[in-house]
Amino acid sequence: MKLLILEVPSDGWLGIFFNGEIIDQGEPRSFRPDFWIDVAHRYKVHSKDVVYKDVNEEDEDRISKVGCFPNRLDELIGDYI
Repeated sequence: MKLLILEVPSDGWLGIFFNGEIIDQGEPRSFRPDFWIDVAHRYKVHSKDVVYKDVNEEDEDRISKVGCFPNRLDELIGDYI
């Protein structure tokens, strides 16, 4: 299982997905080290299982208009897996 971290390039907003479901979102500074430790333990994720990508322009526009990431990864247009 991969932990997917998506970033909206224009404002740095992050969406964190595991198994296609969002587990959290927010500004990068809101994710303190204890958050990442908890995620690693809870989801049994190792650094090799983490994928970090920028969203494409279409998804960026949608996220910016709605104000948040969708609950499911498959609601985005881009291919992030």
